[in-house]
Amino acid sequence: MHHFFKYMSSDVAKIVLTDSTLRFTHPNKFNDPFDYYPTSSALGANKFIKRVQSEQPSLQKNKTNFKNIIKNSSILRSREFRDLTAKQFCITCFSKTPFSLPMWAHYANNHDGCVIEFRELNEKENSEALKNFRSSQENPYLIPFDVTYSNKRPSVFDANGQTNTEDNGFMAALIKAKVWEYEQEVRTIRLSSEGIYKFNHQQIVAVYLGMSMDTIKRKEVVKTIKEINKSRTPNIKIFDIKMEHDTYNLTRVRH
Repeated sequence: MHHFFKYMSSDVAKIVLTDSTLRFTHPNKFNDPFDYYPTSSALGANKFIKRVQSEQPSLQKNKTNFKNIIKNSSILRSREFRDLTAKQFCITCFSKTPFSLPMWAHYANNHDGCVIEFRELNEKENSEALKNFRSSQENPYLIPFDVTYSNKRPSVFDANGQTNTEDNGFMAALIKAKVWEYEQEVRTIRLSSEGIYKFNHQQIVAVYLGMSMDTIKRKEVVKTIKEINKSRTPNIKIFDIKMEHDTYNLTRVRH
């Protein structure tokens, strides 16, 4: 079973641990302005428009000549269209590793924060979670989707005018530029407006404490975990992050 990890400050970690909540954000608000920024081309546009017209008879009066296709493609490539479609879902981001030096620096307050480790779902949980996800119903489980790194931007639709294939539409939110590959990112997505949502607390496995963590903050996080563990099985494990003696690699030791 694969695990995934979220970098955060110690203050946020206490909230996540205590309330079993995470913040989900629209992708157009991420620090990378090209995150979820699919493009489009004339290739497939005619089939895309005809498919939409067949599903929406009221649109059939609109002509699909080449001039209109180029105009519509330009609209579909615009930031305004991207911002509009980005509001249809929200994301919270994780990594496949708790040992990334840049991630600790960028997302865990220069090693003063924490990393929370989550587990993937078992077969029964996964079946329920996917069913709720597809129907946009309330979903207590975190479903991790791998991010693919490519220098080729995804398209709104493919050459056959189809959306939501493996490379476009909704899946475009899981494609990022190769320069971000070091993050080893996975994402959990909700088909709803951004906000703070609860998750199943049993998906939390462990907490990793940063190397430069303030002593008082460290004690507060450890105290929070120990209080939770009094009424929870299995217990949440606690690790300290350390650097290996002869390399720049990070490792963990039991707290």
